[in-house]
Amino acid sequence: MSPKPSAAIMRLVLAAAAVATLTATVGCAKDTTAPEQSTDTTNRAGQVAVSVPAKSQQPKMGGSLTYGIEAETDGFDPTSNRWAISGLLIANAVFDPIAAFDENKQPQPYLAEKFEPSADFKQWTIKGRPNIKFQNGQPLDSAAAKKFTLAIKNSLLTGPAARPIDTVDIVDNLTIRINMTQPWVAFPALLTGQGGLIPAPEQLDRSAAKDPAASTQPIGTGPFVFKDYIRDSKFVATKNPDYWQKDGSGQTLPYLDSITFRPIPDGQSRVSSLLNGDIDVMHDSNYNKVELLKAQADAGNIQYFQGGGEDEETFAMINVQEEPLKDKSLRQALAYATNRQEIDSITGAPPEQDADSPFSKDGDWYVDPNFPKFDLAKATSLVDAWKAANGGQAPKFTFSTTPEPDNTRVAQALQEQWKQAGFDVTLETGEQTKIILNAVTAQYQAVLFRQFSAPDPDGETHWWLGVNAAPKGQLGLNFARINDPALDAALYKGRSSPNLADRKAAYADVAKIFADLVPYVWLSHTRWNIATTNDVRDILNQRLPVANPDGTVTATGAPSLPVQAGVHRITYAWKDV
Repeated sequence: MSPKPSAAIMRLVLAAAAVATLTATVGCAKDTTAPEQSTDTTNRAGQVAVSVPAKSQQPKMGGSLTYGIEAETDGFDPTSNRWAISGLLIANAVFDPIAAFDENKQPQPYLAEKFEPSADFKQWTIKGRPNIKFQNGQPLDSAAAKKFTLAIKNSLLTGPAARPIDTVDIVDNLTIRINMTQPWVAFPALLTGQGGLIPAPEQLDRSAAKDPAASTQPIGTGPFVFKDYIRDSKFVATKNPDYWQKDGSGQTLPYLDSITFRPIPDGQSRVSSLLNGDIDVMHDSNYNKVELLKAQADAGNIQYFQGGGEDEETFAMINVQEEPLKDKSLRQALAYATNRQEIDSITGAPPEQDADSPFSKDGDWYVDPNFPKFDLAKATSLVDAWKAANGGQAPKFTFSTTPEPDNTRVAQALQEQWKQAGFDVTLETGEQTKIILNAVTAQYQAVLFRQFSAPDPDGETHWWLGVNAAPKGQLGLNFARINDPALDAALYKGRSSPNLADRKAAYADVAKIFADLVPYVWLSHTRWNIATTNDVRDILNQRLPVANPDGTVTATGAPSLPVQAGVHRITYAWKDV
C-alpha cells in the first residue's frame, strides 16, 4: 500500500483488484523457459512492460531476493491483521490462496482443485488438492479448511466481509460445503485474497489463544517458510523444500533460496535503494516516479513494469457520521472545491486517469455518474449557506495523511483549495498503521486514502454496506460509515443476480449514489509500478497450477493475472546470475 492507507487492509474479496504491470511474455511464460526479450508490449490483461532485457533459456536455482515495500504491516494472521499491499505481498510468499485470478480476471482454483455453486448460488462446494501439507507438517484437509472459514467468519475484523457465510459442512476429507444466507454469485473472489490465504490450524489455534506467535510467525502452504521478523526492518523467509508445485521440468518450486521484505516508506528512498543495488525489487503507486523509472529502464539500468485495468482509486475519504461533514451539502462543497487538474500537476497523474467513481473508465463496470466537477463558486455558495445556518462559523475539520512527501504535498494542496471555498482545514500526519486503525474505528474526519480495486465490484460490498458502518470506536469495514438503503439495495442486487446486465445496472446505481452522497472526493486511478534489477526474472504471477496424471502439480496451466493491485506471487522468481 502506498503511503495512503489502502482498503486492501484485508483484501478479502478484492484480492484486491487492480494491477501493476507486466507482459504476457514476462508474467505469463508459456512454459518453464524464460521469456524472450520484450519492450513496450501489452498483454490481454492490459499491463505493459518496458525494456525487459534478454533472458537465459532456463531458470536457475538458488540466490536471494530483497523486496523494498512501501509500508510495515501489523502482523501476518489473515483472521486478525490488517493487510494492505505490503502485507499481502508477504502473505503470498508464506501462504497460498485457495483461488487466484486468471488473465481475464476470473477466479480459478489454486489450492482448491475445484469449486462449484448450487443452482441458486446459496451453496458453494470446494474440493482441495490432495497431498498438500502446511509448513509444520499438518495436512491441508477439509478440517483445516472448515476451521479457517469459520475463523474468517467469526473474526471481528474479517467477519463483515464474509457476512453471507452461514455454516460449513465437511463432505469428505478434502471437500467442504459452505452454506450462505443469501445468493453470492462472486463468492470465489473472496478466496483470492486475505479470505483465501489459509494458515495452518496451529496458527489459528495460537491466534485463538492470543499467542503473539500467531501474528509474528506465520505458517502456510506457500513457497517460502517464515524465518525471521524484525518490525520496521525486515521479514525473512526461506525456500520451502516440500512445496507442492513443480515447474514443467519437474523441478520443485521455488527457485530462490530466500526472500527478504524491507519496509521503505519513502518512495524516493525505495528508488534509490534499487538503483544502488541495496534491494532487488520495489513497488510504488505514485505517478511522479513513472518517468524516472522508465528512463532508467530505457537506459538499460533496471526492468520496469506498469499496470492497467481495474486499479485502486486515490481519494479524500470522509467520515459521514462526524460533524460538520455529516452534512451532505458540505461534502458536495468539498467535491466542487477540488481542482483535480492542480492535483494532477503535483502527482503526475495523466488527466485520463482522473477518477469520478470507484470504477476505472477503461474497465467493465464504468458509467458516467455525474460526479461534481470543479466549480469554486458553487462550492463557496454551499459553504456560505451552511455558515448562515450555523452561526457564521466556518466548517472546521481535520484532514489526515501519512508523512510521505508525495502525500503531504497533495494534502496541502487540497487544504488550500478547500480553504478558498470557506472551510477551516487542519492537516494531521500519522504512520500508515495508525491511520488504518483510525479508519477501521471511524476515529477521523477526513483522510487521504487509496482503495477499491476488485475486478468484480462485489469485492467492494463489505466496504459500503450500512450494516458494516459500526459506531465510532468500534471495528467497521465501512470506513466512511455510509448507511444508505438505496446503496444497500444496489449492492445486494449486484451480489445476488446471475444476470450480467442486471449486475452492471446495479453497480451503475452505486456510482451515481456516491456522486450524490460524496463520501469520497475522487482524485485519480492508481497505476502500480514494479521495478527490478536486471538479474531478476519472472517476478510476476505466471500460470495457474494443473494436476498431472502422476499426481504432481505443475505451474503450467492457464495464464494468471500478473499483478493484482500491486500484489503478486513470487513463487516463480529467479535470478539470472
